[in-house]
Amino acid sequence: MELKYLVVECNELSDQYECDCDRTPVCVTDEKGIEEYQILGYEIYSILSDGKLEKIKDYEEGEDYEEEEEEEIRGCAVYIWHDNDTITKLKELNIVQVEDISLKQVKEIKKEFGCKQSARKIFNECINCGIFYDDENGFTIGEYKGDTPIY
Repeated sequence: MELKYLVVECNELSDQYECDCDRTPVCVTDEKGIEEYQILGYEIYSILSDGKLEKIKDYEEGEDYEEEEEEEIRGCAVYIWHDNDTITKLKELNIVQVEDISLKQVKEIKKEFGCKQSARKIFNECINCGIFYDDENGFTIGEYKGDTPIY
């Protein structure tokens, strides 16, 4: 009979003395299936033939797991900000932070999008606030990550 294993996710509880972590069963799997849980934060128990559990890995054992996040594009743009906190980019800017915008870029944006405020006022708001919103034309000069504005 092939051995089965119980995998338990453990989240430390730093404010409690009776229990060191919150344990949540994740799955019952075979020996091959436990390989991905050989990292910090998981306990693995062997399920014996009589139904008893034998701990074979403590949650404090294993390598630290670093989830590979998909790199989302970050940058600055002139965009329209939608109610659901997504954006439609109208013009990409070649800077990462709004505070890095140049007066020349602001003048180009002002000309292209028809903003009535002075370029200097727009520039100052970008530098001081990190974002500019033109309520008359409905566009924003701001930072984003993926499709989400950073504010």
